[in-house]
Amino acid sequence: MYQYMIGEMTDLVMAALTKSTDNPLRLLDPYVLRKLIHTALSGYWADKVAIVWSKEDILEELPGLTEDEALFILKTVVNDHDATLGVNWNSFRNYALMKFGKRVLEKDG
Repeated sequence: MYQYMIGEMTDLVMAALTKSTDNPLRLLDPYVLRKLIHTALSGYWADKVAIVWSKEDILEELPGLTEDEALFILKTVVNDHDATLGVNWNSFRNYALMKFGKRVLEKDG
């Protein structure tokens, strides 16, 4: 996992843990809590890799989609892909074309 993604995950966990007034972890020094979370996430990802696709990736490649459609394409392709072929631009493009037609390729959809 990229370090910037671990940093983003750390920020999200920090926000969730410190948001609730009844969570005792919010009483920890923020620097210490952030370090604990970051260390735990870094340790978890130390022997793993993840290829991350985002809704924004899909919208850049297929500008004729709405944000909801791009998220639908992203989730459907990733969840239903053939593991022997993997997930790639062609799988996103082909599924979007099949589902929504050629407008997905046009900027003004």
